[in-house]
Amino acid sequence: MRYATVAADYNLPPPEPTPPAIFSVPQKGGGYAYYQSPPGVAPGLGDNWPNPSIAHPNPLGVASITIGRPIPKGSTLIGHGDVAKGSITPLPGAGGNIPGLDASLGSDMGMESPGGRLLGVVAFAVAGYVLVKKFF
Repeated sequence: MRYATVAADYNLPPPEPTPPAIFSVPQKGGGYAYYQSPPGVAPGLGDNWPNPSIAHPNPLGVASITIGRPIPKGSTLIGHGDVAKGSITPLPGAGGNIPGLDASLGSDMGMESPGGRLLGVVAFAVAGYVLVKKFF
């Protein structure tokens, strides 16, 4: 019996890029911001996105605001809405890591840096001290 040792090349067309995928980024004040990935980033037909992997910080598990699928680099904002579409990302600034997206872009409610919050707390404390000294 003889076995083939060479094969003829087939002239198959190159695979088409997958269509863009939609990602929903939770907003701090409610609702979602929708981002669209570039074509060819989504897994092929019959394939799945990889499962998100986050370490469990306690015996209860992972908070729902910190788990989700990362947004691919190059994704663009396409709108806002009340209902999630496509894959859901972590809430920006809540410990979720969203590569390619600045945490401040996830919310139109003014999510600020920890340094900005500290400045606000200090300003509030100084104003309270001045009011107490003035009236008491």
